[in-house]
Amino acid sequence: MSLNHLVSANPDTPELDISVKNLTVQSVNNLTPSGGLFMITSNGPLITNTTDEINLIEGSTLVGTNNVPANGFEISSFHANYSGSFNSLGAGRTLSLKVRSNGAILAQFPAIELTNAPGEFFEAELDFSIRSLGGPGVASISTNIDFTYGDQGATSWRGERACVVNSTTFDTTIDNQLVISAQFSDANPNLNIQCFQAFVNRVF
Repeated sequence: MSLNHLVSANPDTPELDISVKNLTVQSVNNLTPSGGLFMITSNGPLITNTTDEINLIEGSTLVGTNNVPANGFEISSFHANYSGSFNSLGAGRTLSLKVRSNGAILAQFPAIELTNAPGEFFEAELDFSIRSLGGPGVASISTNIDFTYGDQGATSWRGERACVVNSTTFDTTIDNQLVISAQFSDANPNLNIQCFQAFVNRVF
């Protein structure tokens, strides 16, 4: 723990009303501090009528950053939430979702079978833990992801879940950027997804 600068708002009572200008701690009462990495303040792109793989928050305005510089990771855990609108008309079509960090695939759903879901909503929740640091083959990250969307009339929910450990291509010695992408099997205007909310928090 380091205290860089403490300032009293009242010099007559220096033991009271202390404001911290810059404080770095590893733990407080044996608890690890947490905080936000980033959130979006504008919608992601409307992904529709294309089979291109597109970042769910491409072009969104971010507060904070989804970039981690080389050697910036610690042994830690994070929670992410992406949610927004979802539309699917007609069975027999699929949606692919991929979670990447600097290109390394952390988790993916290659082909989620879609049902009739007009005018519905989706949610993707992720938990990931940095288990060891280093280059490929040394660094390790575990990722749990849940993707759900409202079925027709929102009377039920459909989706997929995966939990994956990447100890082969994940690399903490280089710059990393979290990207979650979506890709439909058909270029169809009745298939679309758009992210309204996205954020990542450190939880440990």
